[in-house]
Amino acid sequence: MRVSSIKLTAIVVWAVFSATAAIAGPRLLFFETVGSFERVSYGGDQYERMTSELDENFGTVTTTIDLSDLDEMLTYDAIWIAPQYSDQDILSIEEIDNLTQFISSGRRVVMTGENVNWAAWNQSILSIVGGSYDDGFFYGQTSPVVSHELTEGVSAVFVGGGGTESSGNGLSLFEENFATLWGDNVLTILEGAIFSDSEDWPGIGWNDYDNGVFGQNVVNWLAIPEPATFLLLASGAVLLNRKR
Repeated sequence: MRVSSIKLTAIVVWAVFSATAAIAGPRLLFFETVGSFERVSYGGDQYERMTSELDENFGTVTTTIDLSDLDEMLTYDAIWIAPQYSDQDILSIEEIDNLTQFISSGRRVVMTGENVNWAAWNQSILSIVGGSYDDGFFYGQTSPVVSHELTEGVSAVFVGGGGTESSGNGLSLFEENFATLWGDNVLTILEGAIFSDSEDWPGIGWNDYDNGVFGQNVVNWLAIPEPATFLLLASGAVLLNRKR
């Protein structure tokens, strides 16, 4: 069946748009911290190494303080949730529901928490994946207990006073359960400063132990695959096939 010039033009435009999206790289939505703790959030003055890693691995990084628009969220390939400054600033019911649907789409999510001073926040994010927080606290060195792309090249990390997840069906990555993988697309990390630049938190940041290696692994894991981009390309392929 012959294709009209208008339809052919539309197909070409769609193909170019799809290819451009793929070349541009995956899109990350970063739910940032508001307040003084923003120093260890995307773009913060104590988060330069992690910010650089995210910029290198994602074509677009967009910051937000609102997760109430699911349609907007679904235009991104991955989401990073930073711990909030106040333990009272927990996720709303609507935001939890939207994150649940985002996770159900297969896209990857990193959710970070903190120690017992953020108990309500920790419970808020862990509830999304069926976990719970019971005031767990850890300060010290801990080593991986599983062989996984997230722990590749990591001998030990140093946790500078983070939380530990107490129950649920997640996979603990380390001896101390501060970092947990839920299914294959959600990672919770109950330590907000583990990827800091270490100046204000000496001994517990990016350059200490293998914290930086773990940080690079987390970013690489988060950036692959690219569901939204792949969906765009697949839609273009289906359109092309139907118009032939």
